Amino acid sequence: MTEYDMGYSAAVADAASIVLGVAERNLTALDTQDMAALTGMIRNLTP
Repeated sequence: MTEYDMGYSAAVADAASIVLGVAERNLTALDTQDMAALTGMIRNLTP
């Protein structure tokens, strides 16, 4: 695995943990902090 692949995997894992955290809150609306974190991670996924 390259360094990029490992970073990509870590970013996917971080994004998944946020989504699961939101699901644990009974699927309440994403707050702005969650959206900012997810948006930042999605940006990091693009090579």
